[in-house]
Amino acid sequence: KSQGGNVVFAGVVDSDAVANNRQLRVDAGSGSIIFSDMVGGNSALGALYATTSGAGKTFINGAKVFTRGEQVYTGAVELGTSQFLNADFENGLVGWKTSIAQFFTGVTVVDGVVSPDDPTLPTTSPTNGSAPSVSPGDQGNMNYKPLTPVAAAGQGKDGGAALLLGTENNSNCLNAPAGCIMRGPSVVSEGTVSLAAGEAVSFDYKPVAGGDTYDVFGYLLNVNTGEYQIILNETGNGTGAVNWQNRTATAEKAGTYKFVFVSGSFDQTAGKQVGGSLYVDNIKTNTSGSKGLQGSSITFNGSLNSTDNNLAIKADDINFNGGAGSVTGNGKIALEANTPSKNIAVGGSTGDAPGSLELTGTDISALGDGFTSVKIGGTDMTGDISIIEATRINDNLILDAGTGNIHINDQLTVADAPGTGNDDNKPAPVLVLQSNGGKIDQTAGGAIVADGLVLLGDGAVQDLDNAANHV
Repeated sequence: KSQGGNVVFAGVVDSDAVANNRQLRVDAGSGSIIFSDMVGGNSALGALYATTSGAGKTFINGAKVFTRGEQVYTGAVELGTSQFLNADFENGLVGWKTSIAQFFTGVTVVDGVVSPDDPTLPTTSPTNGSAPSVSPGDQGNMNYKPLTPVAAAGQGKDGGAALLLGTENNSNCLNAPAGCIMRGPSVVSEGTVSLAAGEAVSFDYKPVAGGDTYDVFGYLLNVNTGEYQIILNETGNGTGAVNWQNRTATAEKAGTYKFVFVSGSFDQTAGKQVGGSLYVDNIKTNTSGSKGLQGSSITFNGSLNSTDNNLAIKADDINFNGGAGSVTGNGKIALEANTPSKNIAVGGSTGDAPGSLELTGTDISALGDGFTSVKIGGTDMTGDISIIEATRINDNLILDAGTGNIHINDQLTVADAPGTGNDDNKPAPVLVLQSNGGKIDQTAGGAIVADGLVLLGDGAVQDLDNAANHV
């Protein structure tokens, strides 16, 4: 439990291999809980309780959360997004560790790991008539004059704050050879980001020349293996102004990473005067993919934002208690019973369908508009899916009963809600009913209202002749 500070799990969180039933309770108060990798991915937890309040939030960034018992999330939950905090520096330097020490690539140690070498040294353009030469790189014996790192208000790309690292413009190579590179100060994120191979990070940056041109550097540091990936290595040409730029880098290997950024200056003119700055802003991660939550019971007592991830929730009891429209995202969302033989009842109130996975009217109304699709059930299901109360879904709806049956006992409407969900320009949503060998039927009150209907499955009997159907 923290008193409003952040609780960060940088690696995989597993249960004891022998007991295999450990519970995890985390309460960050107004801080955030960050699961950077899988929870129970190798050895299921007994249960998970994640609690935040106010502006606090639980970030689930690994591919899987698996418990044998319940999962209860109190407070906002967000999937696959910025796992480190204060990525736009609007909260000062919270979540970032700075150093004013001079930085030497291949020598300086960051978080216990030696930094990477600079693989591309620039060539000088002397103004004194000397022949150009390849820079000797980072050097000691300099007159290094660092500026204190700050979150510079009003200097960000969008007019907000931005990280500012730099040295005074009258810094000097001094006893180092001409064409030297002076690096520092530097910064490393305290939080991490979990990336699969092929997932991307992006950031805005603006290098500033001073005593001579700039030479800026940045990399991803794998906190588990010590491996790195350089994401910024840029040398200027002259001392002219440079505009904000955006850089996107794709992870070469899956891992849990920190960000490292280093300001620097290159003695391009060979006159030995150096100095320059680096602004960084709007660091983002694109960790969209498939996320799965599985347990005996899964309850959200606040909002849930799956962002652009495909989310599968598998439990015999699923509860969305955050209110209407509190479950949002623009990927796919799937809701499935943990026990394949269990029936699923859609609509109604708790207790209307004892023994079933009850997706009540409250749960359904919590699903906001904008998902690519909403799926209820799954291919390994043997129980039945029943619509027991008038139900409306604003996105493509798939009812997949596996080898079970689908009973539409009250009106089922599948239609967009104009003005919500940022999907008004997409094709109108359709209803998909799928059963392999089961029966798909409807009662007199179970009309289907949808812009399209697709029937899938082998050997199913379909009895959908309600005169009130409007498809």
